[in-house]
Amino acid sequence: TSWSSATLEDLQIEGNDTKKYGSLNFVGIEATGTNMIDATGMTHFHTDIWSADFPTFKVKLVDLGANGVYDGVGAGDDVEHEIVINSPAQNTWISLDIPLSDFTHLTTRGHIAQLIYASSPTGAATVYIDNVYFHN
Repeated sequence: TSWSSATLEDLQIEGNDTKKYGSLNFVGIEATGTNMIDATGMTHFHTDIWSADFPTFKVKLVDLGANGVYDGVGAGDDVEHEIVINSPAQNTWISLDIPLSDFTHLTTRGHIAQLIYASSPTGAATVYIDNVYFHN
C-alpha cells in the first residue's frame, strides 16, 4: 500500500513467487472494494515467513464490516486483531498456521480488507513472505 513503511522486492526462490520486505516497520496488503475476503467459513490463516534478523513479528487482520469502508476501530463496524510472535526462529522458514479464533477482536470475518505485517524493532528487519491464505 502507499502507507506501508518498508521496501518491497518481488522475487522467486526456487521458482516460487516470494515477497521480500526490507527495513520492515509495517506493510499493508489491501483487498478493498469488491475484492474483500469473506473468511467466515474459514478456520485458519496461514503464512510462511523467513528472516535472519527479526526479534518480533506481527500479523494483523482488519475487517471493514458490512459497509466496506474504513471508519476506524471503535468508530464504526471495523474490527481488527494483531497476533504477536515473540522470538521467532531465525534463518529458517516458519509456517504460521494461526487459528482465526486466536484473532479474538476480529469478531467479524466477512469483509477482510487488510493484512498487515510488522516487525519490531521498527525498520530493522528483512522478512520474506510466501504462501498466504485462509483455510479450514
